[in-house]
Amino acid sequence: MNTEGPTEVGRKCYRGRYAACGGSCLVLLIAISLALPAVADARVSGGSNLAGGYSSHRCHKPTEPSKPDSLSNQWRIPQWELNAYNSSIRDYNAKLEIYNNCITRYVENANNDIERIRQKAEEAVSEANN
Repeated sequence: MNTEGPTEVGRKCYRGRYAACGGSCLVLLIAISLALPAVADARVSGGSNLAGGYSSHRCHKPTEPSKPDSLSNQWRIPQWELNAYNSSIRDYNAKLEIYNNCITRYVENANNDIERIRQKAEEAVSEANN
């Protein structure tokens, strides 16, 4: 898991780009920084043809099993406890795969919906122009 926060990543990216392209990147960086709050919120203002808004995903993210305290003592791990922990890890991994597949399907379907909306908007513009 990435432990660096967005500001750390942004700072590294900024230094690399600034060194490569000079002061013009500073203007681009400022423009992107001003646009990020609007993108991060991902809310669109104005009218909509979606009656109730767009639905959120219904995927359930599994909770990672906690490691038993006895596993920290490598010399005295009861076999039953080790087996139970390994079983819970296998179960977690299976549930995580289901979750990832669910999220992937949701994003793919959302992208399909976006494309359908674009097509309908283009049709409306084409009809208005004829």
